[in-house]
Amino acid sequence: MSKQDYGPIVANKSASSWVPAPSIFTGGAGNLMADVPLLRLRHGLAKGSAPQGQHRGHLTIAIEHAHANKHWGVMLSQVDA
Repeated sequence: MSKQDYGPIVANKSASSWVPAPSIFTGGAGNLMADVPLLRLRHGLAKGSAPQGQHRGHLTIAIEHAHANKHWGVMLSQVDA
């Protein structure tokens, strides 16, 4: 795979600029991805390894908010970009 497969390299760290690797596409339509629970993105991160301070983006803030308020059922697709 080349750099073009994943889109341009940008400083924007929001999920709106992410382009997934082709291997995580679901079967059927090639433009659909599996949705995941927002708080699942926290699993596997060492405590304190998420971006802090001015480096926190919308996704990190959304994950922190969902965890603090016990929003266990929120899906990634429900987060506003």
